[in-house]
Amino acid sequence: MQAPTHRTGRHATMLPNQQTASCRTSSPFANVLWLLVDLAADYFIDSVTILTTLYQCEFVLFNSKMNKFVTGATDRNATPVRGEYFLCGQYQTPLPSAGYYATKCNANLPALRYVIVQQVALGYTYLQVCELFVYAAENSASKFWYKLRNYRLLHAPLESSTNRSSINSCILDCVMVACDFINYNETTNACEMLVHPFGYPGLDGNIMTPALGWNYWQLLYA
Repeated sequence: MQAPTHRTGRHATMLPNQQTASCRTSSPFANVLWLLVDLAADYFIDSVTILTTLYQCEFVLFNSKMNKFVTGATDRNATPVRGEYFLCGQYQTPLPSAGYYATKCNANLPALRYVIVQQVALGYTYLQVCELFVYAAENSASKFWYKLRNYRLLHAPLESSTNRSSINSCILDCVMVACDFINYNETTNACEMLVHPFGYPGLDGNIMTPALGWNYWQLLYA
């Protein structure tokens, strides 16, 4: 498998441990599954990609595959605590096979030094990272709004919920209050501006829900 081709970024290779030849694997029985990497300087982070081999145990009494990991960033060299570091993104489905898995970061985040990979809070699963690729934004001022059609993010804190005649006016309102994401309904003109820079509520994160007529919008680096 070829390594992913991306823009210039920071690349950190995990140190070997006794379970795998070149990967960092955390036990599913640990209370907190996380990895923190020092980039040695502050960066506006565009995306985080991990390589995993999906470590398998001979006697499987639990789910030995990774599932719905989150990536984040912080300015503190300390044990990550859920809800206290900036959320970059969430890989929203189980990992079906070994390979590269990427999350794009929220472009509203400040420049940060430490990158975090953390497993979901619920379920007995591994966190395994063989290589970690962190890519900085080429131009921190170059951004675009990404649309996921017929999806809506629920259960996130609402900064505001109002009606706007177009998505453009909804986005302008969002920029004014520095919201993180938008739900917009093209039929009812409902504009929901969401704020959760430190992560989704709930133990297992929050993923977009299919919702006909709604579009989910996220600000990303171009």
